[in-house]
Amino acid sequence: IWAAVRGARFGRWLDTPVLRWIGERSYGIYLWHWPLFVLAGVAWPAAGVDVHLLVAAVAVLVAAASYRWLEQPVRRRGLRGGIRSLSGFATESWSRL
Repeated sequence: IWAAVRGARFGRWLDTPVLRWIGERSYGIYLWHWPLFVLAGVAWPAAGVDVHLLVAAVAVLVAAASYRWLEQPVRRRGLRGGIRSLSGFATESWSRL
């Protein structure tokens, strides 16, 4: 309720660039964190908190990459156009090698 009141401090605080960035990528963070934590648990079964913080940071980075190169093209061009742009990006980068 506080966020919806016009001019409320709480709503302005939620609208900061950092929180907006996290909010736009939150679903990707949600989707990516679990498989990464499972893989880290298999790779390093006796890992401590340090590895968990590293995996959380990697989940944020992977979510940011998937937001940029998967979600945004699909939002702009639709599913087929997003797949075409992704396949065009892949063939373009391979031709440079």
